[in-house]
Amino acid sequence: MDGIPANDFDRLLFFEAARKTAEMNYAKDPLDAD
Repeated sequence: MDGIPANDFDRLLFFEAARKTAEMNYAKDPLDAD
């Protein structure tokens, strides 16, 4: 955690959550690009 500004950490969490969501959607329907 050293040296990471709070807003960067929030952004990291947000993108990690978004990535997981996209991964789940892809697993459900690999041909649905949206």
